[in-house]
Amino acid sequence: EFSGVIAALDNGCLMLDRGDGTKPWIVWPPDAEPGAAGGAQVGGELYAVGDAVSGTGTLAVLADLPGGADDNSYFGLMGKYCDGDAAGVAVLDSIVRAAA
Repeated sequence: EFSGVIAALDNGCLMLDRGDGTKPWIVWPPDAEPGAAGGAQVGGELYAVGDAVSGTGTLAVLADLPGGADDNSYFGLMGKYCDGDAAGVAVLDSIVRAAA
């Protein structure tokens, strides 16, 4: 389980600010689609910068993802662009808005 606030790097990459000094790159659930303003649409909900969220998933290092160590793969290329090789990766299985 995880919780945090969606944050963005200057290059537009979305990260999960976990409130403990870590901000891993977000890999969205499989049913996610691109959303407005650089966010993601998951299960009919738009998630964007500033949204407090919770859910389930795995914290990983970039090299653990399929092709994560290969600069010619999606995860390798995007993960390095989004600082996932240094910041880590939050691979989300599910996401919901956090209770206020």
